[in-house]
Amino acid sequence: MKKKKLTKQDILEMFAASDARFAKQMAESNAKFEQQMAESNAEADKRNVEADKRNVEADKRNAELDKKFQETDIKIQALFQETNKKFQETDAKIDKMVKLYGSVADNSRDFSEEFFYRALLQRSSLCGIAYEEVDRMERRTKKLQGEYDLVLHNGDTIIVIEVKYKLHPNDVQDFYDRKFPNFRKLFPEYNEKKLVGGVAGLTIPTESIELAEKFGFIVLCNSGENAAVANIEAENFIPKRF
Repeated sequence: MKKKKLTKQDILEMFAASDARFAKQMAESNAKFEQQMAESNAEADKRNVEADKRNVEADKRNAELDKKFQETDIKIQALFQETNKKFQETDAKIDKMVKLYGSVADNSRDFSEEFFYRALLQRSSLCGIAYEEVDRMERRTKKLQGEYDLVLHNGDTIIVIEVKYKLHPNDVQDFYDRKFPNFRKLFPEYNEKKLVGGVAGLTIPTESIELAEKFGFIVLCNSGENAAVANIEAENFIPKRF
């Protein structure tokens, strides 16, 4: 069969058909690309909205935290002011008591010793231990010397108390290491009696109380114009007998 000879018109029609298919493919590709871009932009916009929402929530939380920090700072400042006020009131009471008792105390005794001496004269027992006498004792030997601020006596027990105006942990440690053990050496006539240690102060930091309790000592502080046991859970505290 004889092939038909292509004419110029046939060639032009073939190119026109090819151009049409190409144009259609380009249009479809452009449409698909634009749809993908639109979806991508929409997703990006959605993520941006969510991010903005999270940022708003974060800003809100930060504002709440800032407010809480400010409120906490105000409370702490108020607490410090209240604590300072109480310390000032305590110092004022102590100064008042110094003026009250200082004129009648012997020149060789400081006010704190006189205060606790008078206060213990008004009592008859300490931490469940009864006593009949309140003394101050001092003795020297060739090797030792010791002055004991307050010594409480009863039939079989002696309570030896070291008194300081301000009782520091170092005072408690020194009494435990040196002065308290030397009592029996200086006063051997009491060797058969049980020995109980105690410390007292008009101002006592918590560290001093904790250290004294570790050693089994009674701790005395001032309560108004009277003496009070300052040990933690004072009602249940049992002093160590040596």
